[in-house]
Amino acid sequence: MAKLIPMPTSGGIPSPTSVQAPPAPKSDAMADPLLMCMTMAAKLLGRPVHYQVMRAGFALDNRGRVPLAAYPDMAHKNGLMAAWSRVRLSEIPHYVLPVLMPLIDGRACVLRNIQDNDAIVLWADKGMEDQRIPLAELQALARPEVLALKLPPKRHDQTLAPLEGSAFNWFWGTLWRFRAFYVESMVATVVANILTLASIFFTMNVYDRVVPTGAYTSLWTLAIGTTVAIFLEFIMRWLKARLVDLGGKKADLAINATLLREIMAIRLEHRPQSVGIFASSMRDFESLRDFFSSASLVLLADMPFVLMFLALIAMVGGPLVWIPALAVPLLIIIGLVAQRPLMSAMRQNMKESGDKQSVLVESVLNLELLKAHNAESYLQRRWEMSNLAGADSYKRIRSLTNWIMGITTSIQQVITVAMVVGGVYLIHANQLTLGGLIASVILSGRAIAPLASVMSLASRYQQAASSLETLDGLMKRPRDRTHGRNYVVPEMIEGGLQADVLEFAYPGEHKIPVIKKLSMQIAPGQKVAMLGRVGSGKSTLLRLMAGLYAPGAGSVRLDGVDLQQIEPSEVRSRMGYVGQDPQLFMGTVRDNLILADSWITDVKIIEVLKALNIYDIVATHPLGLDMPVTE
Repeated sequence: MAKLIPMPTSGGIPSPTSVQAPPAPKSDAMADPLLMCMTMAAKLLGRPVHYQVMRAGFALDNRGRVPLAAYPDMAHKNGLMAAWSRVRLSEIPHYVLPVLMPLIDGRACVLRNIQDNDAIVLWADKGMEDQRIPLAELQALARPEVLALKLPPKRHDQTLAPLEGSAFNWFWGTLWRFRAFYVESMVATVVANILTLASIFFTMNVYDRVVPTGAYTSLWTLAIGTTVAIFLEFIMRWLKARLVDLGGKKADLAINATLLREIMAIRLEHRPQSVGIFASSMRDFESLRDFFSSASLVLLADMPFVLMFLALIAMVGGPLVWIPALAVPLLIIIGLVAQRPLMSAMRQNMKESGDKQSVLVESVLNLELLKAHNAESYLQRRWEMSNLAGADSYKRIRSLTNWIMGITTSIQQVITVAMVVGGVYLIHANQLTLGGLIASVILSGRAIAPLASVMSLASRYQQAASSLETLDGLMKRPRDRTHGRNYVVPEMIEGGLQADVLEFAYPGEHKIPVIKKLSMQIAPGQKVAMLGRVGSGKSTLLRLMAGLYAPGAGSVRLDGVDLQQIEPSEVRSRMGYVGQDPQLFMGTVRDNLILADSWITDVKIIEVLKALNIYDIVATHPLGLDMPVTE
């Protein structure tokens, strides 16, 4: 049976009486002074955020601190805007203040104001009391960058119509932050496309002017100039790829962190029912990342050059331009026609891949049960059936993709043949030169190349779109915290729990009530045992009392305050919950005991191990607290 345990205030054995809840535990604040400064700066800006709330959901380094790179995301999550800036303190405009300053000695402060040659600061260990320090002395202690904080533009939430597309903000908002990389890569693409004209006109002039006259000086002059242009084109294309890779890497890291943080914030009762399908959904993000970290986005910069190349063909080859011009809409129509069946096949394949992943996870998690009941054939049959279905849908995707690519390649070849045939007649009619024909054929290849690339990206786009829809469905699930809402953070928690006419039903198509109009009260320090048959709702009730589930009707009160009004991270830091299915994480004994509270010392860990009467097991192992633990 699961147990509900109030957490201790100072370590040791849990006490069932009262629990003190200071706004920011001193051990935490001193472990991460910059984070404490962030909470003080938020208070100065009129957007107070509790210390525990500020860091909730963010990874900590080995010192128990939030990495500096995560502060802009952390500020955004808590309703602020932040950016690191490399600037000297004397050059900071007054309207930018306050700013956060990590110092080289490990401390941190909030720079509130600059008066004459002095800086007015708030120190993490001094609280909201202004301190004065010489500006030169603070500059000597400062790191190269400061964190500028400000409130975002205020928008009234009561609108007559919902904001369109707001469901995808978690993805596009993060990607938009790194738009500079993609814009610069598009500029490099434009320059590279212009430089590529050098080799085309070099070929045309050599055949038309150099070969008939034997002008070798002109030949070498043109060759040297074209070689320089080719080198510059190589630099531009390398720069484009480099910028796309950098932008994709930064966006990937930020989106991955946001994705897991958002998924971890899903209310427990709304989590995906299948662990395997859930893991498959996370894996689908890889296709999304591959699409946006490739040259897919900057391919848009190549599209306008289709018209430019067609215009050049018209200037050089005259009526030959109609051949590639008619092929362009044909390729576009083929691509659009193929999208619907490709999307259908892609979604079917993603569903079957999720089923296969679900079978695999179930077989690993329940291997002991399968062996004990000699039921390996059950999952083996499901695995083979899901593999067969997945192979069929993948074959359909490959068939459609090969069909698109095959038609595109054939059209390109037909264009070349048609232009050569037409060009021969124009040459004999003295309307075109041999160099002009060769240049027109090369230009037609350049004009069709972006469209051919679009065709090859069609399948990847559909996979990315399906992945985005799948992941966005997870993002739409109810959250533990409502963004922008200020929750109550009590100064003291006595531990009294009360359920008033509580009702609950698990989400789904058929919402069958599990808890019906239940009322009960547990006084601070009181011990209560719940007995009942299997499936009667004991564990569900405990999750409701612990705030892990949200009641469908009625309320759960902690010391008279509705749990839905109290900051969730504060409730979980002051109320212990032990479920009936214990879980371990891959790592060491130390990792499993401290989890996110990396400021906890080994001395405190040993005290807890002794209290639980398992210290001897750890002490006799050669690795001690570093003893490896499997999942």
